Amino acid sequence: ANDYLSKPFNKQELAARIATHLAACDAERRQQENQRLEAALAQSAERQASLLETQSWLISQLSLAPEAIIGAGSDGQIRFANASAAALFQQQDANLKRMHSHALIHEPDESQQLERYQGKLTVYIGDQHRDLEGMILRFPAASEITTLYVMNTDTPVSLARIQSLESAIEALSGYAFRGDARQLDKLKAMGG
Repeated sequence: ANDYLSKPFNKQELAARIATHLAACDAERRQQENQRLEAALAQSAERQASLLETQSWLISQLSLAPEAIIGAGSDGQIRFANASAAALFQQQDANLKRMHSHALIHEPDESQQLERYQGKLTVYIGDQHRDLEGMILRFPAASEITTLYVMNTDTPVSLARIQSLESAIEALSGYAFRGDARQLDKLKAMGG
């Protein structure tokens, strides 16, 4: 009925009907866009909840690890230290987090440009230094922790364990920085 105009045409009536049709079409487009955005928001909230759950799992794994683990930001400030690291450096966790990683760990020159280094690390404990087997893992500059130091305190570093933790961290950062939801599925399969 809105499409029918009797002759002779009234220009004002024609303009009003065209405006009504355009407004209805525009409203339909906005409604579809709103539905799409609502679905995207729901999916994003679901992924964020999954990410937080996975992050909690990863932090618990790192916290309980027998290896001494320290995470530092791009400025070198320590952001994470597990109980094994606190015991190794004879410091409370809160004290470690006020320190700079370079005050505790000397990175070998050959490790500076590598994303993953495994070998000797020199650690400073009080007035003394020790050489330990360890690993340095580097992550994207946008992450809170850009460098993770994993140091063997008593037994050889389990390469399989380190690779598992490295894969978990890479998958977590892959989701966090690239939005790749498949990475969360990969973490879930690993036990996260």
